[in-house]
Amino acid sequence: MSTIPPTMRAWTFSQAGKPEDILRFNPAHPTPPPATGSNVVVRVSYVALSSAYTNLMNNIPSIVRHSAIPEIDFSGFIAQVGPKNPYKLSPGTPVFGTIPVLPSLLFGAGALAEYITVPAENVIVKPKTVGLSQAAGLTSLAHTAVLMVERAKITAGTRVLVHGGGGDIGSMALQISGDAGAMVVVTCSASKIDMVLQLGAEEAIDYQANHPLTGFLSERFGQQQFDVILDTVGSQDLYEQSPSYLTPHGVYVNVGNIGVSTALTLWRWIKNSILPSFLGGVPRKFIQFSGIPTKEWGEKIASLAAEKRLHILVDSSFKLEDALLAYKRMRDGGRKGRCLIEVSP
Repeated sequence: MSTIPPTMRAWTFSQAGKPEDILRFNPAHPTPPPATGSNVVVRVSYVALSSAYTNLMNNIPSIVRHSAIPEIDFSGFIAQVGPKNPYKLSPGTPVFGTIPVLPSLLFGAGALAEYITVPAENVIVKPKTVGLSQAAGLTSLAHTAVLMVERAKITAGTRVLVHGGGGDIGSMALQISGDAGAMVVVTCSASKIDMVLQLGAEEAIDYQANHPLTGFLSERFGQQQFDVILDTVGSQDLYEQSPSYLTPHGVYVNVGNIGVSTALTLWRWIKNSILPSFLGGVPRKFIQFSGIPTKEWGEKIASLAAEKRLHILVDSSFKLEDALLAYKRMRDGGRKGRCLIEVSP
């Protein structure tokens, strides 16, 4: 077993709110106990910030909120392995992974610290051709993008619209759809048009310059409709107007919040999924889900990255002590890729 110091550097919070209001830097936070069972202790190298987790931190209070550590996506090295480790992991192995959301939310076990304890099934061996910084982005958001493409059954020749193709999930959904042989059109801001075209989009639509977007899509694609719409933003209007640009047998897959509150998002999810058209429902198949990262899908993502079929975009990297600057940058609409925090050199 590797020796782990009794304290570590970490960011913590004890109440719900925005990162700049609630996060506190602790240079001497207790380190996790030695690994037990099939758990492993990871010395964290990088953490990739997630807007989804920031929203949860702001809106959903934990049952145990005292000294909770934020974030879930990381890369690093195995420091210790439990006695029942089933995957032959050993100290020094470079890995990436995602802390399970429910333990993280309920018990405050997050990634923004020098050492973390994670179930062995939640870590994936890092491909040799992928750097540690990029590997931190091969996590929950890439997993969501892969599942969107799988749920939509995208294959060669499928006509796909990715709404929010310049974002963290959208840029990966674009690449994975293209890798499957699909023809991909994306919506994004003007500042990201060159980026998404380089990632393989056949056409990029500036959603601000073509407002209202639904009207533009109806006119531009009314005669040559899409087979699939992957909505990474969450737009109820885009779905309600989709019969104008989505084929009758097309599929609309959404992973964004489609309401200003959790309750409204849940109601629209139910309505969009089950309300028949003769009662006012939209006559297009609607799929919304919240994917849980698995080892199987993590290894598939690692394989895509190792073969250069999936590129993880890194916008910027900040030192651990400068985490609040990283959160500020993450909210910048002009960023291109993930915002990382370098925890341990």
